Amino acid sequence: MIEGTDLDAFISSTYPVIPVPSQQDLPILEGHGVRYMVAADGLWRELRWPWVYAKYPLLTNADLALPYGAISECVTFKFASPPPALWREFISDAKAAFPLEAAGALIWHEKDLSWRYARRKALQAKSDFIEYEEVSLGEDEHLVVDIHSHGRLMPFFSSTDDQDDMGSVKISVVFGCLDAEPSWVMRLNLLDRKLAMSLDSDFNFKVEPFDDSCHS
Repeated sequence: MIEGTDLDAFISSTYPVIPVPSQQDLPILEGHGVRYMVAADGLWRELRWPWVYAKYPLLTNADLALPYGAISECVTFKFASPPPALWREFISDAKAAFPLEAAGALIWHEKDLSWRYARRKALQAKSDFIEYEEVSLGEDEHLVVDIHSHGRLMPFFSSTDDQDDMGSVKISVVFGCLDAEPSWVMRLNLLDRKLAMSLDSDFNFKVEPFDDSCHS
């Protein structure tokens, strides 16, 4: 167990806080991890994962006038979006499990930039609940998209989903209306922030602006 000043040193080195320069560019975060930035309008977070890079506000106020530089929000994915066929595979599995819930995952390979779909084996499933066996990841693989279905219900994020997603970095998707025309909702989880997302007509990810529309 890390205690006292050793714990403070660990936190400072793992989650550093830096001022945003006002007269020069801020160097990008090296390696993977998180750092915090004090900008002219308050506190921001910079996050770098193998598959996503993001800068976003945490505690900001436009009326602040701190003596630091300005910073802009951004989200950049390091991959092309999953092929449409993988979404169809999950929809097929969800319809087969109907009216029970089903769960799956879209997994990205960091080296060859490929995607694969994996069905999560249900250990216990109901029309409004599922417990499943987690999929295994190979070397250089990352579970990026977490998917489950809601049977005949409309897709939405429940309080249980909110708890499960808290502290994670992943894209969460819920499919619903499996007895009619399937529809879905999705969001990007960035630790304690949740950003609404969508798919365009070519099945490419679209991230909505940072606001409170998907923040819980």
